[in-house]
Amino acid sequence: MTRNKVYVLPGTMCNRRLWEALSCELDHQIELVHCEIPDAENLDELCEKLFNSIVVDLVRSNQAPNTPFNLLGFSMGGYLAAYIASKHPHQVKRLFVVANSPTQLLADELLSRQAVLSIIEGNGYGGISVKKAHGLIDRASELGSASIVDTIQLMDRELGEIALINQYRCTNERINLLPQLLTLNIPIYFYYSKEDKLINHRWYQKLDQTHLNEHVYKACGSGHMLPLEKPKELAALVNSWLTYPVDDYIMS
Repeated sequence: MTRNKVYVLPGTMCNRRLWEALSCELDHQIELVHCEIPDAENLDELCEKLFNSIVVDLVRSNQAPNTPFNLLGFSMGGYLAAYIASKHPHQVKRLFVVANSPTQLLADELLSRQAVLSIIEGNGYGGISVKKAHGLIDRASELGSASIVDTIQLMDRELGEIALINQYRCTNERINLLPQLLTLNIPIYFYYSKEDKLINHRWYQKLDQTHLNEHVYKACGSGHMLPLEKPKELAALVNSWLTYPVDDYIMS
């Protein structure tokens, strides 16, 4: 039986380790295809490289290059997934945005990124601290905070300074994608924590006034690293998303 592929885009300084806990919770017929974040000069080039890598994988799987595909993104990857869907609306079959509000970065987050880049330019990158890693997760995480912090730091070390600089510089300048998302005729799911400080909650308040509010799901707590913290809850939503009939959108 053919496996149901989901192309997954990671967050800042995350690699395929991000999906391990989630993959274990999913049905064996669901395959998560991790997409590495490529080097690029700007957001458009970054997203086109990601899109082209998915098309290459489709062709390798003996599918037509224009075959619609399932796309899920976490954090930065959630924005990239939404951006790709807005640029290629006829090729994204389903869209799932995890721990992200597809709009401009919050002012505090943008200032923090700029400060990090300034520090790196002067002193190099020493890696994400335990304190900052703890700040990304909720105290009541399913898998234990120590294990998750270890994974965050390991992914960060494996990717390194150059990756961080590239990811920050390419994705700092963002636009509000709500108008584009409202035009998409596909199932779109959103999942984030109620108290996540990296989420633009005002953006979701605006989304709640539209038809996209049908599939907005909120986790308890402040955790940002939901694929690591709440893999069972996320897996249940992924199963729902993949079984939601696309034909209902096509016919509407």
